[in-house]
Amino acid sequence: LFFFLFFLCVYPKSTAPTPISIPALDLKPSLKRNLRDYWQSKWDTHTQNKLHVIKPHLGHWPPVSKSRLTEVTLTRLRIGHTYTTHTHLLSGGDPPLCDKCGEALTVLHVLIQCKHLDTLRRQHFPLSYRQQIPLHPAMFVGREPLFSHKSLLAFLKEINNFHIIHPGIP
Repeated sequence: LFFFLFFLCVYPKSTAPTPISIPALDLKPSLKRNLRDYWQSKWDTHTQNKLHVIKPHLGHWPPVSKSRLTEVTLTRLRIGHTYTTHTHLLSGGDPPLCDKCGEALTVLHVLIQCKHLDTLRRQHFPLSYRQQIPLHPAMFVGREPLFSHKSLLAFLKEINNFHIIHPGIP
């Protein structure tokens, strides 16, 4: 793959190979751009991925907080891997169920789907309900979320049994 992309940078389709030697540093921006475009095209084929819903375009995301714990928590929520939802994979147990409604417990279920948590959602995210905006994961943990991470963390803290990192940290 690397050599293929390198070849595309050195010999574009519209020109014939030239006998002029090109310094490697001159190729670097073109190679980076082609590689980034290739990765994006591959990423665009994985639309069923949990993270793709939140991050459709690859690239650097600046941190939203100076707190490492907050950043780890938001990252875990973005990828859908939390202590509560994934401990069963290591322990060999059954997947967890929502103690409110009995459905499979996932980040998406807690943030959006569980009807029993609607009252709490209305308290912590009133704008969505006032404006009658349907909830979407990107509103909570996207690049430019509609809700502050502080209100999201307060909502999760109020759900006592949903631990993101481990039981000692909500």
